[in-house]
Amino acid sequence: MPVPNPIDIDCYAILEILQSADAEAIKRAYRRSSLLRNPDKNLGNPGAHEAFCTLNSAFDILSDPSRRLSYDVDYSNIKSKRDTEARERAKRASDAAEAERQREEQEQWHTIQRRRAEELLKEQHEVKHWNKSAKAREDCKMSKELNILQNLASERIKLASHTRDRERLEQQKNVQMEAMLKTEKQFQVKRERAMKFQQEHLEREAAARRKAAQEYKTKLEEALKK
Repeated sequence: MPVPNPIDIDCYAILEILQSADAEAIKRAYRRSSLLRNPDKNLGNPGAHEAFCTLNSAFDILSDPSRRLSYDVDYSNIKSKRDTEARERAKRASDAAEAERQREEQEQWHTIQRRRAEELLKEQHEVKHWNKSAKAREDCKMSKELNILQNLASERIKLASHTRDRERLEQQKNVQMEAMLKTEKQFQVKRERAMKFQQEHLEREAAARRKAAQEYKTKLEEALKK
C-alpha cells in the first residue's frame, strides 16, 4: 500500500484534533483512532487498511516536531484545497439536484398537458356522438341529454386556461341553456294543446251522449202516451 503524500492529507482532521494540540493530545488522539480504525476490527470494510495507513502517516508527521513545523507551513494551502474541493463537490451535487428537479418538473408539465389533451379529445368525441344521436332521441330523454351536455360544457370551462376561452364556453353554455328552455317550452305547449284537444273531444262525446239520451227519453215518453 503506497504511503499518502503529506500534502494531500489533512493530518489534524484525520486525528480529529485542533492545529494547536500538543504532543500528548496528539498521542491520545492517535491511540483512540487506531483502536477504532484497526483493520482487524473492521474486517468487513475494504478501505480499513488504507484508512489505517493514512492515520499512521498523519501521526508520523505530527509526532515529529521538525516534520510538523514543515507541514504547518503548508497546512493553510492544504486546508484551502480541501475546502475548495468540498465546495466544488457541493456545487456539483447542487447542480445535479437542480437539473433533476427541472427535469421532473418538465416531465410533470408534459404529463399534465397530455392528460388535458386526452380529456379534451374525449369530450369532443362525446359531444359529437351526442349531436349525431340527438335527433333520434325521444322527448322524454331530452332533459337528461341536455344535462349531460351542460356537464360537459362545465368541465370544458374548468379545463380552459385562458379567460377568453372561458368566456366563449360560457356563451356556448348560455346558448345551449336557451335552446333547452325553448325546447322544453315547445314541448309544454304541445302537451297543453294535446290535453286541451282531448278535453274538448271528451266534452263533445259527453254532450252527444246526453243529447242521445234525451232524444231516447222523449221518444219513449211519446210511445207511452200513444
